[in-house]
Parts: sequence; structure tokens; C-alpha cells
Amino acid sequence: MKKYLLFIVLAVMTACKSNDKSSVKHAGHDSDYSFGPLKDTIPVNQTFTDADFDMFGDIRIGQHYMEVIRILGVPARKTNPVQWDADGLDHEAWDYKTQGLVINMSSDKLNADKTRSVFSITAREACPFKTTRNISIGSSYAEVTEAYKNAIDQSSTDTTMITVGSVYGGIIFSFKNNKVETIFFGSAAE
Repeated sequence: MKKYLLFIVLAVMTACKSNDKSSVKHAGHDSDYSFGPLKDTIPVNQTFTDADFDMFGDIRIGQHYMEVIRILGVPARKTNPVQWDADGLDHEAWDYKTQGLVINMSSDKLNADKTRSVFSITAREACPFKTTRNISIGSSYAEVTEAYKNAIDQSSTDTTMITVGSVYGGIIFSFKNNKVETIFFGSAAE
């Protein structure tokens, strides 16, 4: 299971290193995409909510791509859409290199502009964002286990990786030298 999860994370990261320098094209929208205010960091002693597993900084799973562009700008690089057999959706990796983020966008091929949204989020070294539990790149193993102690999937945890929620929807923290090296939000398994 861990090998499969690692493969998915590495595949997303590798896809972002492609030489595809195509840009995001802004199609004219008649619709107004407005989202409510984003939640602030919540105290550790509160119960878990969906936001604990879906939000990272101002980015969240399911967020429309135009809102992501409003917040982060146009990505430095993005891959061409590829249809995944697992969900039948087109997926593309948007690399925000200076923000330390790779965002996997998914969309329905028949209505891509309207349905393109955040499927998963991967954070790495340069990322300044924090989880709703105040965990970021560089946080310690102990800080992660304390912040998420009631939601850690014990079957998918060791000293190099902690899964919060599950591989079907949650957060995966990868560690190097007892510090968070990458953070993955989303579904890492079918």
C-alpha cells in the first residue's frame, strides 16, 4: 500500500517536471465564481471537520480553477490533460514552483472549463502554507502526531510517513530527518 501511495506522489511530482510550457488559457466566463471567506487556523483541541482534510492555506480540494488562479496566479508549468481510468476524469498537474505547490486539477472532458477543480495538493520545500492545525513544511514528527493524534491512520504510519484520515481522502505527511518534507492532500488510492 505504501509503495502504491509513494508511486502516486512521485508520478504527480514527475509529471510536473515535464517540458510542457503550455499556459492556462482564460476562457470567457459568464458565471461569477465567488467563494465565502476561508477559515482561519483552528485550535488543536477542537474536533476534526472536512476543512482539516481539504484545506491548505487558501487552497482546498474541490476549489474551482479560476479561484486558484485568483489566489496563486497562473502556474509556472502545467501538464497536458490525461484521462485516468480510476475516475474517468482528465487530470493535469499545475506546478507553482515558487510557492512550493503542485496542484492536480481534474475535469470532465465534456465540460472542462466549468468542472476543472483541485483534485489533490502536494506541498514541498518552498511552500509557506499551513494546515488548519498549524502544520507546515519543516514541522516536526512530534508536532504532527500531537496535532492529528485522533485522526492518524495507524495502519499507514511509520517514522517516515503519517497518514491522517485515510489514503482515500486525507493528508499524507512525509518526513526526512524527523521534519515534514512533503504534504499531500487528497485521495492517493482508488
